Amino acid sequence: MEFMESEDDKEGEDDAGRKEPPSARQSFPFSWRSPDWWPFLLAMLAVPFHRLYFIFWIHPPTHFVFSDMEGYADRAWRLADPYAQLSIVDMMYPPGTHVLMAPLMWLVEDKEVGLELNQWLWWVLAVGTLWLVGLLALKLFKHPWAAACAVVLLMLHSGFTAFTGFFMSESPFSFFMALCLLVGLHARDMDVQRPWRRALVYAIAGTTAGLAACIRPQFVFTAMVIGFPLLSLRRPWIRICEATALAVTFAIPCVLAMELNRHAADRFVGMSRNAGLNFYQGHCDVVIIHAVNDGLRAVYGAPVRIQRMQRTGGDPDKMTVFHGHHVYDSEFFFDLGETCIEEDGWGHLFRIYTNVADLFATTDPWPPRGELGKVVAWHNEGYCWSLLLILPTAFWLGRRRWPEKWLLVQYLTVMPVALVFYGDPRYRIPYDMFGILMLTGILSWANGWRSDCSSSAPEEEGEDGDGTGEEARSSQEQTTD
Repeated sequence: MEFMESEDDKEGEDDAGRKEPPSARQSFPFSWRSPDWWPFLLAMLAVPFHRLYFIFWIHPPTHFVFSDMEGYADRAWRLADPYAQLSIVDMMYPPGTHVLMAPLMWLVEDKEVGLELNQWLWWVLAVGTLWLVGLLALKLFKHPWAAACAVVLLMLHSGFTAFTGFFMSESPFSFFMALCLLVGLHARDMDVQRPWRRALVYAIAGTTAGLAACIRPQFVFTAMVIGFPLLSLRRPWIRICEATALAVTFAIPCVLAMELNRHAADRFVGMSRNAGLNFYQGHCDVVIIHAVNDGLRAVYGAPVRIQRMQRTGGDPDKMTVFHGHHVYDSEFFFDLGETCIEEDGWGHLFRIYTNVADLFATTDPWPPRGELGKVVAWHNEGYCWSLLLILPTAFWLGRRRWPEKWLLVQYLTVMPVALVFYGDPRYRIPYDMFGILMLTGILSWANGWRSDCSSSAPEEEGEDGDGTGEEARSSQEQTTD
């Protein structure tokens, strides 16, 4: 079915005569009668049932409360229990996930019943994430078939699906990441002549981005990308109103999270206290860390390191014991990691290479195990190898198409985690939504399912994305004549 743009759409002006950003124009207006929209609507309708079946029948999170999942559940219960005393140990991980789980436990005053209710919350987050990715695809590629393709592909991504069956940070983080990016794109496409209305939408994007950062602090790299359209190579260098709204609202959840940690630890500890331990694990030849101090014993081992030892013939049970130090002694472990880097010299580049490689196919995602673990491991390896085709093709399309440029930048924001700390497929899997969207863009381009313009946004909208690029070109042509 072919859709023709009206003369108003071709001019790119609204009723008031203002220029609309080209990326904001929609070539496929919604219509129940249009069969082009039926696959998208059916895919969106299938999502709740698919996630309901997996979360409540195949892999209920309440049946897999061990290790990290047990830690999240325990911290949420201590936060919900008015008689429990929080301590610095509870601040080992960013508070976003257990803060999200705590209200339902507080409401029913029972940990187990609270976990049952949180299972429904995880279902809502899983459904919402897929819906938001579908809307992101619609926003980027402006075609309902492309959006339907993105929803189905991500729904069939076994790794992405598997983590909805665990009480871990992946599911809520994916939801808030997709939400803030969708809102950020909408804010970017709004009329720049109405800065206060645009600032309000940027404030919503900033708030949701702050919530995502409270779950995984590395999201700060992705959040920075939301603000890029507010910068310009000519005056005004930055759109103050919108940038202030974005920055302030992003900071509010982060400050509240750090205040919660300060209250628990009775001193400033930042967003979490596991950064030093992760840095040490990523840059030193260690597998399992055993810390003993003041009667407290803690054992930590990165699954990717254990798997790498098993595959290379090393000792997966190698243990490094520390007496007189807690695992949350972040400064101590940072110093140890820096010492390892200095001792390795240039040879440490190979360690960094292995950290980046461990984001992908060299290790299997943890904690899925059993038959599910086998399926996830097989799918993870196949997906990672397919990136060797997806990324170059997306880069080639990105020469003239803005969505691919945006998606490539978003996908790259996971890299600092592996470069600074260490790689793990579970760190990458939430970002696989961008890989799936790139694959969607390639398939949609090949099948003619794209209605986005075939030139980059800056060329169409001007350097600062304000819709003045066309006017500038017209003026230049007149000057040349």
